[in-house]
Amino acid sequence: MEGEYPRFKSSYLQEELAEAFQLGPDEFDFVFRYRSDHNRHGIAIWLKSLLNLGYFPETLVLLGHKSTMRFATRSAGIS
Repeated sequence: MEGEYPRFKSSYLQEELAEAFQLGPDEFDFVFRYRSDHNRHGIAIWLKSLLNLGYFPETLVLLGHKSTMRFATRSAGIS
C-alpha cells in the first residue's frame, strides 16, 4: 500500500539473512561498545533495522520472523 513504511519480510532464506543482517567489522565494533548481551542484541537489531528499512521500528514486533532476530544476535557474537 502506498504510504506505508517498509517492513521486513516474514521469512528469509539463509543467504538473504546474511546479506541483510550480518554485521560488518565496523558495525561489530560499534555493537561491542555496549555492555551486556542484552544491550548488544538491541543495538544490533536497531542498527540493522535502520540500515535495511531507513527508520527505527516502533517496536521489535515489527521486525517479523524470529529467525531475523536470532541471526542478528548470532552475527553480533551473542548467544
